[in-house]
Parts: sequence; C-alpha cells; structure tokens
Amino acid sequence: MPLTPIQILSVDMGPDSLASLGLGIEKPDPQVMERPPRSRTERLFNWPLVLRAYFFLGIIEAGAAMACFFFILQNGGWLYGQKMAMDDPLYL
Repeated sequence: MPLTPIQILSVDMGPDSLASLGLGIEKPDPQVMERPPRSRTERLFNWPLVLRAYFFLGIIEAGAAMACFFFILQNGGWLYGQKMAMDDPLYL
C-alpha cells in the first residue's frame, strides 16, 4: 500500500482541523448582514485569487515543503547526489 490508513487520515484531517480552528476563533462581523449581496455576474474564482493562490502562496508552500524534505534527509545522513537504496530506513 502506498499510504497506510493512519497516513491517509492525517493527510485528510490535518489541514481540515487547522482551517476549522481558524474559522472557530474568528470574531463575528456585526455588519455582515447589512452589506448587499454580491452581483450575480461576479465570479467566485477570479484572476486576483488565482494569482495569489498559485503564484504567491503556492510558491511559498512548495518552498517550505521542499525545505522540510531536504532538512529531514540531511539530518538522516543523506548527502546531495547520493542515491538511496530501496531498503534504506531513511527512504522508507
């Protein structure tokens, strides 16, 4: 199996619980019901959102993930350019 059930649950529940915590502690906006609804022609997925999500936040998240990946490998004794064996505990 590529992923164990515990790994699948942690991948599924980890990001969801962090987002839920953020939404749960957000203070309610007392003026939210006084604002008019958005236009029917206004799109929910627009270019500023795409640019922010993929070209700003996506690059930051990818860089952080790669930094963590290489940090773990180097702390385990891996050297850049070294091939890892399939039965190496660091690889597993």
